[in-house]
Amino acid sequence: MGRSFQYRRLWILGILLALGFGGVAWRLYQLQIARHAELAGKARALTDLRQTIVPWRGDILARDSTVLATTVPVWTVYIDLALCAEQLDVVCEVAAGLLSLEPRVVRGRVLRGLLATIRKAREAPAGAVRLRRNVSPAEWAAITNALARATFGFDVTNLSRANADRLTRLRRGLLFALDDQQRRYPFAALACHVLGSVSPAEGDFQLRGAGGIELGLDSVLAGIPGQRISERDAAGRELPARRGLTQAAIDGRRVILALDLTLQRIAEDALAEVVNEHSPTNASILIVRPQTGEILAWACWPGFECESPAQSPQEAWLNRPLWAAIEPGSTFKVFTLAIALEEGLITLDQLVYCENGHLKLGREVVSDHGLAYGWVPMRTAFAKSLNTAHAKLALAIGRERFYRHLANFGFGQRTGIPLPGESPGWIGALTNHAAAAVAYAGFGQGIAVTQLQMTMAFCAIVNGGWLLHPLLVARIEDATGRVAWQARPTPVRQVIRTATSQAMREALRGVVAPGGTSAAAAVADCDAGGKTGTAQKARRDQRGYSADRFYASFIGFLPVEQPAIVIAVAVDEPQGAHSGAAVAAPVFRRVAEQAARYLGLANALPTLLSSATSSGRSLTGGAR
Repeated sequence: MGRSFQYRRLWILGILLALGFGGVAWRLYQLQIARHAELAGKARALTDLRQTIVPWRGDILARDSTVLATTVPVWTVYIDLALCAEQLDVVCEVAAGLLSLEPRVVRGRVLRGLLATIRKAREAPAGAVRLRRNVSPAEWAAITNALARATFGFDVTNLSRANADRLTRLRRGLLFALDDQQRRYPFAALACHVLGSVSPAEGDFQLRGAGGIELGLDSVLAGIPGQRISERDAAGRELPARRGLTQAAIDGRRVILALDLTLQRIAEDALAEVVNEHSPTNASILIVRPQTGEILAWACWPGFECESPAQSPQEAWLNRPLWAAIEPGSTFKVFTLAIALEEGLITLDQLVYCENGHLKLGREVVSDHGLAYGWVPMRTAFAKSLNTAHAKLALAIGRERFYRHLANFGFGQRTGIPLPGESPGWIGALTNHAAAAVAYAGFGQGIAVTQLQMTMAFCAIVNGGWLLHPLLVARIEDATGRVAWQARPTPVRQVIRTATSQAMREALRGVVAPGGTSAAAAVADCDAGGKTGTAQKARRDQRGYSADRFYASFIGFLPVEQPAIVIAVAVDEPQGAHSGAAVAAPVFRRVAEQAARYLGLANALPTLLSSATSSGRSLTGGAR
């Protein structure tokens, strides 16, 4: 009986031991096999430190390799929250004084950091709050030297051991800095609407484009971030000896623009003069090589400092030649006449009846604003900018044909320039079957185009008939200087014949000749041509056109026989004088005369484009 009881006890004990070992084995299976990946991941999350290696942002340069935008090393300064819990007010006051910040600002940031329960890993080092960015190396050295002497309210002549230890910790660790980048623009606001600006990415050290080329080519300039994986201690600090995989960052590429700094300055100085003389709401000038499409100058007023755009009103950020679609007025007659010549509907010497200044179209009347001409040669009607003659041309061309030709010139479409915010414009009025809509479009009313579209289309008028893509970026280089991409003049299509282009150059020369509407645009020592525009602006609050708000413009080129540059001037809502002839034509002359001297165009045919032929076939050659 006793022995049987003992066997029973041993049997029960064996079962219990088997169950215990089975439970342990099952737990080990769960921990080491079934949940191995999950638990290993949690362990790595506690010990691994993943750091993003920020690439160096590429420079932006002018065509002569002058640096327009570059990146310099700076520090971003943090405060260690672990050292702020005691003597909060004193610590924040000292930190604020060292960093030239308001004490209440520092205190607010520290309190938010101390109260936060969830912290994004990339926002800041664990247990720290960012206080200031863009601290130069020299300034950081001065800050650390001053921090090493700060007393934090302690009587340094009579310190207890505990207070001495705390003071040492505050001096050594209260503030620390991490590598960062700052974008610098050596010429401040020069070409600001082309360059744009940058802003730090939220929670990241990498700079992001915020306008202009900085945004349009952000992926090219920014580079590709790298990554470093290492281990950290219980306080979250990196253990350099335990660094593991490192994937190097790829620095951003350099972007070389087609802009010529001398011509850019000439254009911006001319804008300053017209703003001083006529106080417009805005004004802009584009200078383009018609044979290649290269944009040599892009000037807009008002402008902004690229390093601190927020200090200027948002109106100053607007890149109007790119996004502002406006009714162009009489400059659009260039395309009406070119299409009529291309279609064989008229010649420059053919007579056209101008209805003594009033053309009736049902209830609508097209007026020549005080001029009363009867039969005149078409070249005279163009030189005098007669609305009646161009309205008749548009009607003769016809709605569908007119629309097709204008679309071929690029109107109603984006040019594809690498700048953000481009408008396609609008030529939808030509889908209207009303004769008046077609007639008004013939002299630039009822449609909307951008200054960039007008400029590129005008280049096609004078370069032999080829519409080109605008060429703003000349080439892209990697960090070693190797050319990664080289621009080439890119024809879109031939929109008019060479003979039509020649006839238009002759007609445009007549506009700036004595007796034309733009004699004020005549260029000393260099043959030039062009066309004025004075467009009444639509009323803001009702239908119709304003009686006191105008868009004055001029678009011209030189020399006539072998065009080297096209200059487009736009002055929006000038005060006092308001016509294109009185406001914009003199600006063209000032810019053209200085540009002609700089480029060697005065008193001689240009040599810059001597290899280009009037047929346009040379447009497939290399950029110069």
